[in-house]
Amino acid sequence: MKWWQRRPRTAPQVALDALEMAELLQRSRSWDGFEREAVVTELCRRDDPAAIGALLVGCGDWVPQVRRTAQQGLRQFLRSECVPRWATAWPELAFLRRVQRVDVSALLADIERFVTLHIDAFDRQAQLSSPNPERQRWVFGLRLKQDLPKTERSALLCQGVQSSDLPLARRALQAARHLDAQWGQAVFEAALRSRLPRIRDAAARALLRLPAVHGQRLLRELCFDDSAELRATAAALLHSGREIVAARAVAVLDNVATSPRQQGIALHALSLLEKPAALARATQRLEAASTSLRRMARSLRLQAVQDAALDEEMLTTLADPSAKVRRLVVELVRRGTTAPSAEALRALGLQRMELAADIFAILRRGSPWERLSFALELLSTTTPEPALRQRIKQELKSWAAVRFFVQPDAQQRARLAALWGDHHTGLRHLHRLVGTDMVEKIETRLRAFQVLERARTATIIRSDNFRTTP
Repeated sequence: MKWWQRRPRTAPQVALDALEMAELLQRSRSWDGFEREAVVTELCRRDDPAAIGALLVGCGDWVPQVRRTAQQGLRQFLRSECVPRWATAWPELAFLRRVQRVDVSALLADIERFVTLHIDAFDRQAQLSSPNPERQRWVFGLRLKQDLPKTERSALLCQGVQSSDLPLARRALQAARHLDAQWGQAVFEAALRSRLPRIRDAAARALLRLPAVHGQRLLRELCFDDSAELRATAAALLHSGREIVAARAVAVLDNVATSPRQQGIALHALSLLEKPAALARATQRLEAASTSLRRMARSLRLQAVQDAALDEEMLTTLADPSAKVRRLVVELVRRGTTAPSAEALRALGLQRMELAADIFAILRRGSPWERLSFALELLSTTTPEPALRQRIKQELKSWAAVRFFVQPDAQQRARLAALWGDHHTGLRHLHRLVGTDMVEKIETRLRAFQVLERARTATIIRSDNFRTTP
């Protein structure tokens, strides 16, 4: 007889009425369905609001008797004095709403109607616990379902569009489209003060479609928005008053009291309208103390220069102490711009090893042999720091795993052969870093592409005593 056929077919002989509430709640999660049924029945008999969470879990139980008992008992707690317990039982309620093993739509509808009647008390109690975005969206949706006056609904939507939760703000913005033009305009104007660029962009587009809104005046204000994408969109749609925006940007840049963030926004706005003037202003701020302002200035310089001047500008940008500024060059190369020469990149990386990650990212777009040369040169020069060692290890594993058919030129062959033959420094570090198997893979590929002579005896450094064996 199987073990499940030997299970008792009656409720456990335990005096449940003598148990404490905490132990009873723990037993409600028992693996035995008969015990769960008995515990749920006892929880319903006690009529204690502390059982709401356990009963919500029981409503999705696999055993039909447990589900029916839990659903029937849960409705007795739909009264005003139990609202605090409903607020704290949100995780169980959210699970029941998300994972519906059976049809509990009628029960969920009753719960929503009950919470809607006491939604202010529920919301106050929920705010006392840890913040939960899903619960906030649910409560906001219940408020939207209420039949509110236009003023209250507009105020609710104004509060929603300024939320830092993107799904909630989007729902409020979508609901504002069904309001009258007067009330909808107020909500869209409130959305322009949102901290989320996507909400500000959607609100600006909605406002531009309203006939009562002066579109060009709004676009002039949006040219100084915090979002670079929204500034670019506004400048592209701006037809009248471009000189007003340019004059305002110049005034901000000339005012030494303005913050670096405001100067960066003004510099970008000026570049969207008058590129030569913005380029002159950017040149004056290439060495600014603020990273954001320096990044904006470097970005404008990289867009303006070409050919040899672009290579020099990219190398100068790569030497910047901020990783955010150096990332401009990496993104520029990824978009198809020709990178500086590999020799210049390797020289810069060997001089300042903290730039190795960005240089590896740039070399990844070029010849794989230059990437391998840079990794071996870093190992041959000195003992790298742990972070750099890990980066070199990742790059070598990635290099060995990718298939390529690029033939190395004569200069690359000579450099790689010299680096690989340096048994006293580079190869020893390489063996300790990636292991014998990886060394063999790299050497096999070097021989396959005739970087090393095929007739030469393979040399492998063992990890135990570092003796060479033919």
